[in-house]
Amino acid sequence: MSFDRHNVIACAKHFVGDGGTTAGRNEGNAEISESELTRIHIKPYVDCISKGVSIIMPSYSSWNGRKLHENYYLLTEILKNKIGFKGFVLSDWKGTDRLKEPRGLDRNCIARAINAGIDMVRVPYEFEEFMNHLTSLVESGEIPEARIDDAVERILRVKFMLVFSNILWQMYLICFIKLAARYQCGGWTVKWQGIPSGTTIEALGEQVEVIYEKSPSIDTLSRRNIAYAIVAVGEESYAETFGDDEELKICLNGADIVNSVAERIPTLVILISGRPLVLEEWFLKKIDSLVAAWLPGSEGGGIADVIFGDYDFQGKLPMTWFKRVDQLPMDADDINSYDPLFPFAFGLTICNNLTNGIQGQTLIKSSPKTA
Repeated sequence: MSFDRHNVIACAKHFVGDGGTTAGRNEGNAEISESELTRIHIKPYVDCISKGVSIIMPSYSSWNGRKLHENYYLLTEILKNKIGFKGFVLSDWKGTDRLKEPRGLDRNCIARAINAGIDMVRVPYEFEEFMNHLTSLVESGEIPEARIDDAVERILRVKFMLVFSNILWQMYLICFIKLAARYQCGGWTVKWQGIPSGTTIEALGEQVEVIYEKSPSIDTLSRRNIAYAIVAVGEESYAETFGDDEELKICLNGADIVNSVAERIPTLVILISGRPLVLEEWFLKKIDSLVAAWLPGSEGGGIADVIFGDYDFQGKLPMTWFKRVDQLPMDADDINSYDPLFPFAFGLTICNNLTNGIQGQTLIKSSPKTA
């Protein structure tokens, strides 16, 4: 680990195997071999640590039935001893509470988590009871003092390297704290489960007439001067368990809208989602083009730049796009069973004159919800 005045402490999460749980369930169980866990899921953490990441947060999920928050083998023997991680392990929000059912603060769970290698515990509410339990556990020897000493050493090491070694500029940083609170961005800043409205494609150019309808009427679809349709469909906003979905289909009536529009007008579909969704064969045959926009946020207007040719598409799939949910999880290295809809790293570009015929013509832009 190395820091200077331009650094912040980085935390990599959630260790480890979140992407390999059965059916992709949040807080699920990764039923995979150790070799697969190491090759696919641990490797990115090794890369993060080599770049200076100093905090690792374990997952709520399990590896072969054992919760990560109490997994001594992965947190201590592998992460700290074998990989050589010198930073500290930070529990997730009320992570020790999830080591039993029904969930809640529990003396035995605290011991199991800290002895497994948790160095700092996030206890948002019952912290006084937690401290009493922790003190009692150390006094009784159920948590060795050496384990507490190791945790304190790891936490102070990170703090000293970032802050205490640069004590002269601490006051300089304090001036920005009040302003920083106003300029937060990302999840949890405004609303945990996302904001249901945002930007959409608005600036399509003065030479293009745009007709917008949330659910296009038959009268609109029957107009003869409409050259192209742009239909935005996808998922509603979600986070964590709220995103668990065993079907992974386009939300609401998005597929039906695409079907009715594509029956009459050449159609470009913009799919807005945080993950690949099931795209059935009839769906792909109906449409003329498909753009995976993922979650463009406040930069949604940039989609117009690429579909109208100001910039070319350059993105490549960071994952395999499956055909059916029963194929999950998919491994691009498994040559015997790898049969994707779109393979890992797939991506197309457009030719320079693709949009020449669009200029001066009428388009219909439709969306079942705001992107």
